[in-house]
Amino acid sequence: MVGSHPSHFHPPPLPPHHHLVVLQTKILLPPMWCYGAEDDANNHNNHNHNTITLVDHNKLRSSLWHLEGNVVEIIDHHYDEGFHNTAAAAARSNGDGAPTTPNPNNRDIAFADQTALVGSTCTLVTERLMEWYDHHAAATNTGTTTREVDPSLGLALLGVILLDTVNMCDHAGKGAPRDDAAIRFLMERTDWNRLLLLLEDGSSRAAAGSLESIKRRIFGVGAGDGGRRDDAVASNRRVVPDRTILYKYLRDSRADAVFWNGMGARDALRIDYKRFETSSKRTTDDDDDDDGGFVESTTTSGAFGLSSVLLPIPSILAKHGFGTAAVRYMEETNVDFLGVLSFCMVSNDAAGDGGGGADEDGEAAVVQHTAESSPRRELVLIGRTEVVADMVAYLSEDPSAKFLEIAVVKEDDEAGLWIPSLPDGWDCKWLVQGNPKGSRKQVAPLIRNFFTGE
Repeated sequence: MVGSHPSHFHPPPLPPHHHLVVLQTKILLPPMWCYGAEDDANNHNNHNHNTITLVDHNKLRSSLWHLEGNVVEIIDHHYDEGFHNTAAAAARSNGDGAPTTPNPNNRDIAFADQTALVGSTCTLVTERLMEWYDHHAAATNTGTTTREVDPSLGLALLGVILLDTVNMCDHAGKGAPRDDAAIRFLMERTDWNRLLLLLEDGSSRAAAGSLESIKRRIFGVGAGDGGRRDDAVASNRRVVPDRTILYKYLRDSRADAVFWNGMGARDALRIDYKRFETSSKRTTDDDDDDDGGFVESTTTSGAFGLSSVLLPIPSILAKHGFGTAAVRYMEETNVDFLGVLSFCMVSNDAAGDGGGGADEDGEAAVVQHTAESSPRRELVLIGRTEVVADMVAYLSEDPSAKFLEIAVVKEDDEAGLWIPSLPDGWDCKWLVQGNPKGSRKQVAPLIRNFFTGE
């Protein structure tokens, strides 16, 4: 990820994640100028002199491979694709202007044994911040530091960690002790009082009524609280956000049904999309004997894509022209196989009846997380008929995929199931995942192994 100006973004514009819009426009974060794997780095001036840190992924896409030598650091929690190993030889600064010696931690990929070791890449970024604070404290006479985290940075990191870990919900199983430590650090060390002052200055992007509502809900202070906020700031009484209320506020924004239902099929597929390249090698002897003679190796390459959506599967399938949009997007991204991974919170009554979480009009009916709701994961697989059939069998029967607890939804099982229109020789299968803890981080390596034969 490299610093960039928004004018370098290329059309067509992608609808931003709704919870990021909320963070930036309603809780006052500065403009975030950067580009990721889907942006055109070729438009960035003097790219040969930039250093690149890959965040939340660990391989440049093929169209950016000419920048491979610029990668100096990786911060990620996905399956290690094994590229950019020279990043570990780069040196990064402790923040005092003096670079460190080359550090293997520059290639920080927190993933092992098909499991992410942290629930959020922002936890890894926060650990960098914690490391800097430890370094700064060690340089003082007292061994401590009173410096606080900038509130915009603290809020951005905290909000994303809470979302990624489902606020450390045990049932979701997405958080780890390192995430919890990062949350506690940000809650304790961020200058939240200064954020409240920033919310009131002239640069605020939020309307006054909405602003007061946010302050009351998240910080428990506001104009209607008898002046407690002013008293708190004046007396230096520390205020902190209610992390549960902050999480729910951002979660509801991210899963906003109006936002997702108003999105076209193509945008729904690409708003949270990752492309994975695969290669498989086949070796053959030059003759039929066993003399260990010349062996010919052939390598075949391919790619698949995985789109994460916060819609029930019936709602994504019911989008206008979904089948055509999916095939065209596969051609656009040059992949042979597409998986659409759905995650929703559904009422416990609906979770067990195969209802799919949609209302009578096919609109998303996402139920927010309560004691009466449970996470539900589903998949749609799209590709050539024989490949889809083999993939369904693999995910359902292979021992390495058993933990997903895959069940195939038969066409007759769902009343009113809308089957997308696909070209001849193509197929689409709908699967329900019994284990809601298996996210894209676990599904992607399995699909990769299917294609590579590992």
